[in-house]
Amino acid sequence: MIIINIRMITPIKIVNVVDNEVFLMQAVHQESDVIPENIDCIRAMLQMEDDNFKSIEKTNKSLRIN
Repeated sequence: MIIINIRMITPIKIVNVVDNEVFLMQAVHQESDVIPENIDCIRAMLQMEDDNFKSIEKTNKSLRIN
């Protein structure tokens, strides 16, 4: 059985108003930042792409990064 804590994968958003100023903060867990690197790693381990720059380009394009 796999138990996932939804609060861990949902970005945290905080809105605060002080006088006439609005303060916004959004935090994304660091686990989400490694997804592109994991995809490139899997592609390299399976020898699906010899050129690491082409692999990064494919990943970025498919995930719409940059």
